[in-house]
Amino acid sequence: MQLITLALVTGPYLYQRVSLIQSVQNNAPGKLQRRSAFSSYEVKFADRVRNCEDVILLDGLDGVALLSCDEARDRWNTVMVRKGSPCIAPEPSTGP
Repeated sequence: MQLITLALVTGPYLYQRVSLIQSVQNNAPGKLQRRSAFSSYEVKFADRVRNCEDVILLDGLDGVALLSCDEARDRWNTVMVRKGSPCIAPEPSTGP
């Protein structure tokens, strides 16, 4: 009787977890097909272009892209700041 009660109580929870685990296993990085839109590429200015989040490739201008970068991200990470911690603004950059 206790075994049946345990199965009835934990059944829905375990069913959801099995589906989640199967989803994670099916989408593991090793199982994903590697795709590349470019036959070859080169990162220019790798020492100067850092912490970029958004990229727009400009149509009609081969090899030209607009980047949204935050060079202060090395010193200031907005995600890792705890609520209530003292806010210290990053120092402004004077440019290259």
